Amino acid sequence: MIIPPQRITVNPNVLQDLERLLSSGQLSFDKNVKRFEDEWARYCGRKYCVTTNSCTSALEIAIRAMDIPKDKRIVVPTNTYGATVQACWNAGYTVELVDIEPDMNMDITKIDWGDDIGLILPVFIGGNVPLRTQELCERAYDNDIPMLADSAHAHGVKDATNYSDITCFSFYATKLMTTFGEGGCLVTDDEDIAEFARQYRHHGRTGEGMFWTHRGPGANMCMTEAQAVVGLSQLTELDRFLANRRKIASIYNQEFEPVFENGNYYKYLVKGTPSIRKKGITLASPVYPTPIHKHPFWRGNKRYPVADHECPNHFCLPIYNDMTPEEANYVMDNVEVVK
Repeated sequence: MIIPPQRITVNPNVLQDLERLLSSGQLSFDKNVKRFEDEWARYCGRKYCVTTNSCTSALEIAIRAMDIPKDKRIVVPTNTYGATVQACWNAGYTVELVDIEPDMNMDITKIDWGDDIGLILPVFIGGNVPLRTQELCERAYDNDIPMLADSAHAHGVKDATNYSDITCFSFYATKLMTTFGEGGCLVTDDEDIAEFARQYRHHGRTGEGMFWTHRGPGANMCMTEAQAVVGLSQLTELDRFLANRRKIASIYNQEFEPVFENGNYYKYLVKGTPSIRKKGITLASPVYPTPIHKHPFWRGNKRYPVADHECPNHFCLPIYNDMTPEEANYVMDNVEVVK
C-alpha cells in the first residue's frame, strides 16, 4: 500500500466553476472574492474577512493596521515558520522570541512582560489552540497589549479566533483547505482594521472600477478570483475534512501518544524517532524541526532549551482529508516509535 505524506482533496465540480470564471474574463476583484470573504467570516464567527495572497501578507497587514508604536517589540514563539517573524520585520518591528512548552506552543511564563511589548503573537502549532491561551489573553489585556493570532494551521478550530483582535489564516496547498495553492486572509470584528486591510492589499486604493484614489501606503497582496472559487468549494467540505481527520486520529490514538489531542489534526505529532517496517509509507513533514533562533537570519544569543529539545525530536504521521481507516491502520501497523 502506498501512503503519501499528504493529499489534496478537490471536488471535481470546481473545474466547471473555474471554466465559467475563465469564460467570464473577470479574473480579479469580482463577486467570488467578496463571497468567499463573507462566507469565511461567517464560518469563523467574525464580522469581517479580508483575503490576501498569503498568510504572510495577512500578518504584515494586520500588524500595520494595529498601528503599534515603532519602539515596541512583538512577542513571538521561537517554534514557528519564518513568515511569522518576517511579517513583523516587514512591518518595521523588533521581534522578541519566547521558548515553548513540551506541547510545542509558546510558554507564557517565559514572556518578559515589560512596558515595551506592543503585541503578543501566538502561533497555533499543528492546529492546536492550547487551553492556556485564555490565560495569555487575560494577561495581555490586563496590560493593555493587543493580540494577533497566527492561525495558519487552525482552520475550523472553535477557539482559533476567540482570543485575538485579528486572526490570520493560510490557504497554502498543504493546509486543511486551500485556495489554489496559495492564499491567506485575516478576520476581525474591527471595521477600521478591515478597511485598512482592504486598502493596503491593493496599493492603498479606495473606490471602484476606474474611479479610485490612493489614500495611503500599500502593496499588491490581493487574492484572485480563481483562488476564491477554489476556496468556496473547499469551504463547503471543511466540516467533512475535519470530521475525517478526527476519525483518523482516533485510530492512531490506539497505538500512538500524540503531542496534543484537540484541534483539527492538521498535523498528528508524535515525540521520538520513527521506524517504518514496510516501504510505501511516507511520513508527513515535521512541524518546524529547526526553531527560529537556529536559522541564519536570526541574530541573538538567548537560549531556548525546550525548543532546542522538542523541535527536532518529533515526527508527523501521514494524515489527510480523505484518508481511509484502512490506510490509517496500515500506518499504525507499520510505524513504531523508537524512544
